[in-house]
Amino acid sequence: MRRDHIQTKTMRRKILILFLSAWLVPSWCFAATIPAGTTLLVRTKETVSSNDPVGKTFAAQLANDVVVAGKVVLRAGSKAVGRVDSSRRLAFTPLILNVAQIAGKRGLVPIKTVNGFPADSTFFKTRRGVSVGRGGFFQIPSGTIMQFRLAQPVNL
Repeated sequence: MRRDHIQTKTMRRKILILFLSAWLVPSWCFAATIPAGTTLLVRTKETVSSNDPVGKTFAAQLANDVVVAGKVVLRAGSKAVGRVDSSRRLAFTPLILNVAQIAGKRGLVPIKTVNGFPADSTFFKTRRGVSVGRGGFFQIPSGTIMQFRLAQPVNL
């Protein structure tokens, strides 16, 4: 009788371990790491101004799929959050934008990029089509595509 009880407990433990391992395996299978140096093309979803304060965030999305080892790990259109790292609001410093977060399988994941995206007023025109020279106010319109390179690997 005692032996049957021990065998039943052992069988229950084996079933529990099997169940837990089957539940955890899919999360391991779908985990992906985007290596450092990977290029991300990001499209702004709102206008960014040369006078925006440092630390201001803006909505963005991936402009193309991110592929690692032949497998798409992030789809074009995935949510991204940009950040103003340097602003022209104070003096004549350049406007530098970065991507701070991208949407992974479990929500937004913080990322670090190399150097950021330096926005230069010589590439922008006013609403009436007048080119703006260096040192003047300018805006980066919604839909602008910027290129970033990952400084560190990203685990999704």
